[in-house]
Amino acid sequence: MKQILPIIFLMSLAYAGDIDDLIPSLIQVESQGSDKAIGDNGKAFGCLQIWEVVIKDVNRVYKTNYKHSDMMFRYPSCEVCFLYLKFWGNQYTKKTGKKASLEVLSKIWNGGPNGWKKEATEKYWKKVLDVRNKPL
Repeated sequence: MKQILPIIFLMSLAYAGDIDDLIPSLIQVESQGSDKAIGDNGKAFGCLQIWEVVIKDVNRVYKTNYKHSDMMFRYPSCEVCFLYLKFWGNQYTKKTGKKASLEVLSKIWNGGPNGWKKEATEKYWKKVLDVRNKPL
């Protein structure tokens, strides 16, 4: 697998603000923290419940060679999630002229590249907000 810069460093370069705690919130919503979770009738793997189509997209854009089985491990799952959101968040910015908010990024993670437009992703965003707002 092509090595990507450590995820925290990438996050700090790409986005200001609190995106560094978005991925842990997504992990809680997707799998309650289980790295070995399998969902969506065997299509979604790992703590972020990543589908193969997401991996293919990341591999295409970044010339990486992640495999679906890699998503059963936290670090590559977080890398793939971050890279996917970075790319599609930037596409959102190009289309709208606005910076991709955590809401937009969460909806993209749930509903694909145009998830930010879909009403169906609103419930997912509310779940992410609930996780983010829970006290430690």
